[in-house]
Amino acid sequence: MAWNKECVVLVLDVRENSDMIFKQNAVKCAAEFLKDKMCAAKTDLVSFVLVGTSRTFNDANNSVDNDGYQNIVQYPEVQVSTWQLLMNLFKYVNEEVCDEGNWLDALVVAAELIKNQGKLSNSRIILFYDFNGQSNEYDKFDIISKYILTNEIGLTVISHNIKYIDNEISGAPQAVFTDDQKKNKHQLQNEEYALRLVSHCNAKLCNFTEALSTILKTETKRPWSWNCNLSIGSKISIAVQGVIAVKEENKITLKKCYSDSVDAVSRAPTYFLKDTKITPLDEDLIDGYMLAGSFIPFDEPITEEKETYTPGLKFLSFTKQSAIPSEYFCTESLYWIVHKKNAHSSAKMLDALVKALLKTDMALLCWKIYSVKFNNPKLVVLLPNKLEDNKPASLSMVELAFHTQYNYWEFPPLCSKKTECTKEQIEAIDKLIDSMDLTFDEDNSDIPRETFQKDLLPFDTLPHIFEKTMMDILERKVLSNAGDEIFQEILNDKNFVDVYWKVPDANEVKAKKAAKLVKELFPLETATIPDKKSNQSEAKDINTNKEPVTVLDFDQVGIKTPAADFMKLLKHNVLTLDHQTLRDTKYNFYVEQIQKIIWDLVFSSPNIMMDKVIEALKTYRTSSKDFLATDNYNNWIRSVRDNVKKMGLFEFWEDVIVKYELGLCIYGEPSLEEQLKIQKFYAIKDEGNACEIVEDIETDEDT
Repeated sequence: MAWNKECVVLVLDVRENSDMIFKQNAVKCAAEFLKDKMCAAKTDLVSFVLVGTSRTFNDANNSVDNDGYQNIVQYPEVQVSTWQLLMNLFKYVNEEVCDEGNWLDALVVAAELIKNQGKLSNSRIILFYDFNGQSNEYDKFDIISKYILTNEIGLTVISHNIKYIDNEISGAPQAVFTDDQKKNKHQLQNEEYALRLVSHCNAKLCNFTEALSTILKTETKRPWSWNCNLSIGSKISIAVQGVIAVKEENKITLKKCYSDSVDAVSRAPTYFLKDTKITPLDEDLIDGYMLAGSFIPFDEPITEEKETYTPGLKFLSFTKQSAIPSEYFCTESLYWIVHKKNAHSSAKMLDALVKALLKTDMALLCWKIYSVKFNNPKLVVLLPNKLEDNKPASLSMVELAFHTQYNYWEFPPLCSKKTECTKEQIEAIDKLIDSMDLTFDEDNSDIPRETFQKDLLPFDTLPHIFEKTMMDILERKVLSNAGDEIFQEILNDKNFVDVYWKVPDANEVKAKKAAKLVKELFPLETATIPDKKSNQSEAKDINTNKEPVTVLDFDQVGIKTPAADFMKLLKHNVLTLDHQTLRDTKYNFYVEQIQKIIWDLVFSSPNIMMDKVIEALKTYRTSSKDFLATDNYNNWIRSVRDNVKKMGLFEFWEDVIVKYELGLCIYGEPSLEEQLKIQKFYAIKDEGNACEIVEDIETDEDT
């Protein structure tokens, strides 16, 4: 067995009493792990163990001195990851299951599988287990955990009810089990022993949010650095080293194939020009090749040796940082340039250079020659980083595109009457960003979170979209051609797109709500321009009869005169719109504003300003009839009614809602049934007294 191979055993909990969503996520996660192994580690070994099966089949159980390890099935062989292994996994997890099976026994079976593979560079066990209320045996916990630690077997435990908090002493993220449900003594014991794995055998505990990034992450043994000199002019030479800070890469390499090897490519010595056959002389013919219909000549001087440059960074010029548009950055990696270790003179020169660049807001344009072997000069820009007391002076190096490399794209200009966003618009954008899980709320730092790190956008855990898409498409093709009923069920009944591409439900709901609010606050308005000459005179007559369009200097219902502001906004910003959908969207935008103001005036103000509330309610109620939005008004006034009952504001209800008939809004003459509903709606005080009487009766009966 080769020393450089890794062996990974995935232990899957398939017990009947385990959570079904958990089991589906575990299989999906295992499938993604296999696909990654196909790309990145073609010689690594993989196998599976199921815990919770009706039958028992494993090496530990078959041994002479041991008849335990029941309800555990191991995969027949340990092998490299292939598409066939992925298909076998989908069939393998459909074993007949039961409620029995000990997860510690499953770890022993997995460890035996690894032991039988001989010498390995690395070995890991990945345990997917639902630590629910099922009892487990823990008599041999210390022995098993010690064996895993002694034999340097990496252990990752993945469960769905794990979250993270920051340790009070070290400040490092720490895995904990959630307390959002009642737990029996068996579940508490299971979770306790799962947490003990961290201290006993250096296990990692994570949830499905962190699962793939944890089990696929490759730890770097040592930081890579590029030693060179930064030459400025003929006298200044600074010894520096470049370290890759961020690298964008994928593990799939596509080979371009223009034709099959059997195809013959020949050169036609004759051609026709204006029906005249032309036969050139042999000395006039040149060698070349065809690329997408274009003839590319082959020039002999291309084969000559290129000029060899001295490796390092060669200074070209200083330039203002603002003079370099970010669109010209074309690099796939970002270098961090610092002085070479123990080069004290270079450290002083680099420190002075960075200070000068920061003070003048300048950057350095340089040629980068990587090495004698890779001797292709590239244009780079060195940007100074902010100086910090506990860090050396540094530069960030980014490659630039040449003019001939850059493609210009034209986009239509965006225009708006407003020059500044309102506070509500900015807050809506912030909520949209927050819903995408791109930021971390510091106010909730003490609450258990789904992610291991506070930074929810780490560079080393983002899957490469090209690689992910490629493997998902290949998986779909493999399953489609399998012709098996199990796979047809996966593709048809369970909806492949939803299973493999859908955004997590919680994030999707938050993002949809935030996006809806952003759309309301940033409405798109289209101007109708007559393009036919026959319509020009008609449009001119119409425009002369219309009142001049007044542009309001506000777009918000104010608390001082809410009714008047609401009417002005409807007149100038809503009724002037021809598009019905845009008109309704704009109307709902202002409705939410006046609803909030009325609510605050009634329930948040120490003294209710009756006149202002009455005018605002009358205006809003009347407009709901004009815009056919009575259902929205009725739902909202019901919520007002519920809060009035809760706060006991019966005087306000009688003096405003009942007196001015501002309750449920109904078109035309109400029917007898509708009249009864309205009467019941207004009779809030009697209803409240009736509730109090019922409570008194129940109290007397208890006594």
